[in-house]
Amino acid sequence: ASRIDLRRIKHAERGYRIYYGTTHWVTKVIVQRDEKSIWYEIYDFYLKRTYYVAAHDMRLIPNEELSTLSPEVPDEEKHIVVDLSVQLVTAFEGEQLVFSQRCASGVRGTDTPKGEFRTYHKGPSVHMTNEGDAVENESVYSLPGVPWCSFFTGAGNAFHGTYWHNDYGRPRSHGCVNLPSEAAKFIYRWTRPTVPPDEDYVHLPGEGTRVQIF
Repeated sequence: ASRIDLRRIKHAERGYRIYYGTTHWVTKVIVQRDEKSIWYEIYDFYLKRTYYVAAHDMRLIPNEELSTLSPEVPDEEKHIVVDLSVQLVTAFEGEQLVFSQRCASGVRGTDTPKGEFRTYHKGPSVHMTNEGDAVENESVYSLPGVPWCSFFTGAGNAFHGTYWHNDYGRPRSHGCVNLPSEAAKFIYRWTRPTVPPDEDYVHLPGEGTRVQIF
């Protein structure tokens, strides 16, 4: 097993918060026998930096939790409807309702786009930020470990879990469709394409589950 110097971590120049409900890509499991502890090495693809987290503060997600839901249902029978007027996301298999959840869509100025889309690129853990792209007077955000991202535009609009607020039922986001983490995980697992457990991102233009936003 790999070794790390825990003294360097405990007395590092800067410590980073890892928030409850975030997801992260684990690149290495580290056993520190002297300290009788286990640590995970996690990697942030946006910052291109490695961090270390004590194993007791995280849970490894087994592969079966990432399998496709309702795989027997034909792709074209699945579709998602987002009604912005009531901030409601629903999912259907044919005419049968299988999912319903209040959301928080984009506020005025960063509205969630309306129209027909597909969830054609997805990732289980994404560092979302508008650094470098924020317009004048727009607040800058940098959110690591955003969980269960199902993107439906090339501009970064997605269904995703939200760990920084619990305020669903009214516009709140910068254009995405914010959902509670478990609800976003359902959308992530239920929609196409399927992201294999050993991949951090899948991008298949022209494919994906149908989405209607109005």
